[in-house]
Amino acid sequence: MNRGAETKLGYKLEHLKQLAVHDLMPEVPAERFRALVAPLLSGDKEEVVFETVMQGSQRGPHPVEVCLQHFGGEQPPILVAIVHDTTERQHLGAEGGEKAEVE
Repeated sequence: MNRGAETKLGYKLEHLKQLAVHDLMPEVPAERFRALVAPLLSGDKEEVVFETVMQGSQRGPHPVEVCLQHFGGEQPPILVAIVHDTTERQHLGAEGGEKAEVE
C-alpha cells in the first residue's frame, strides 16, 4: 500500500498496511483472490487483469479495473495492484463519429 492508495481509498496508510488487497474488494472472496494470484506466483502469467468493486472509506463501493503483477525476484517478493476507477469509463462507438457513452 502507498500514499496513492491512501488518497484514493480514504483510509490511513497504517490501516491499509494491515489489510489484504482482497479485503477492499467485497465481491472477491479470499479463495477467489488466491486463485487469481496463483498463475502469477507460479510464473505462468506476468499479469492478471479483472474488474470488480472496491470499497472506499468515504466514497463506498465503486467499480474498478485491477491489474496484478508479481515480482518474485525481489526481497521480499512484491505483489503490485494497479487500480483504475471505472466509474466514468467511456465506451467509444464502432464508428468514429458516434458520441461516447458514460456507464
